[in-house]
Formats: sequence, C-alpha cells, structure tokens
Amino acid sequence: MCIHRAPLGTHERFIGFLIEHYAGNFPLWLAPDQVRVITLNDDEALINYAQPIVAELRANMVRVDADFSATPFKAKISNAEQLRVHTMLVIGGRDLEAGAGERASPPRRPARRKAEGRGRGRHSGKHQ
Repeated sequence: MCIHRAPLGTHERFIGFLIEHYAGNFPLWLAPDQVRVITLNDDEALINYAQPIVAELRANMVRVDADFSATPFKAKISNAEQLRVHTMLVIGGRDLEAGAGERASPPRRPARRKAEGRGRGRHSGKHQ
C-alpha cells in the first residue's frame, strides 16, 4: 500500500503558475485592486469630487481603492506602482475646475442590432 501526498492541489498550483507568469502584474480582470483613485492633495473639494467616482466604480463591480491622504502625490503613485495596481485615476484641481463640480455621464454603448434573415456564422451566407 502506498499513500500519495500532494502538498498543493490543482487550484493552488494554477494560481501559483498565474502569479509566476504575470510576475504580480495581473491583467485588469484578475488584479486584486483594479483601480486606485488618487487625489493630488487632501483638499476637501477634491475629496468631495472623488468620492462619488469611487462609489460609482464600486457600484459597477470594479475593485477600487482610494488614497485621499495628505501624502505627496508622487509617493502615492510610487506606492500604487509598488503594489502593482493596474490603473491609477489621478484627480487634481484642473479636473475639479473642468467638471465644475459635476461629472459628465459615461458614454452609452450603442444597442446591437440583430441581423434579420441572415444565417449564423462569419460570412452569413455571402461568398467572398
């Protein structure tokens, strides 16, 4: 009788391969922190402008983190790079002025039209 012991299961091994393959720089869909919202300083107006952005991202199922601290913004960016955050959204005074306190709504995707009377497949019945 022989007892086989595997210290790692297939799931753990697969995650280990992913971490090794990407070297911690995961694609957006796999990143633990997909977006980090960073303000240039701890100005109350900037924070009030950035908080709804964070809330909207979270409502849309984006893994988001925020840094509204008084730390210099270069240190905030350096910290996000060390943590290998996929996308950094930096908000400053110009953004606040351009938005005039109101954010524009995101563009809507055009509705997909169904092909009427066409077959399935790449060529939909036409010869090339």
